[in-house]
Amino acid sequence: MWSIRTAKYKAQLTHGQITSVTVELIEDGVTIHSRTITQEEYQRANVSSSAPKLAWDDFLQVLQVFMLGSNQERESDIARAFDILDQGKRGLYNRTTSLSDGLISPDELRAFLSTLTDEYRVDLCVFLADTDGSGQINLPEFARMVKSGLARDIICECI
Repeated sequence: MWSIRTAKYKAQLTHGQITSVTVELIEDGVTIHSRTITQEEYQRANVSSSAPKLAWDDFLQVLQVFMLGSNQERESDIARAFDILDQGKRGLYNRTTSLSDGLISPDELRAFLSTLTDEYRVDLCVFLADTDGSGQINLPEFARMVKSGLARDIICECI
């Protein structure tokens, strides 16, 4: 019989603001991974990416989708998480402008994942999610990555 994995995402509020979040991965009724991330810890964390670290609120939205997306998130939530990660930078009239390009580069994904896991798993996530071999992740690939539980398992270091 195949095991069933589910996830929990619990936000802790202080004065109406989320100050920490606990994520849990449960397999066959047993918690196999649990981690609490505080806002302070996140702010101090270094990002191994040239893409900027996400704002705390954006980080939380993407984290929730990655953890719960396999069966608990709406398509619109998945698309919003994709848009947050798609931080494409473009040079336009001698200025750098943020314009989404409809693709998540490995560096953009690294800006989120490197605060949660090691470089190997970030690269593995891109390799497994990029089914068309373009080196980047489009929205359908991203949705599959989230819904399959791959994104969750990468964060929980179960892959």
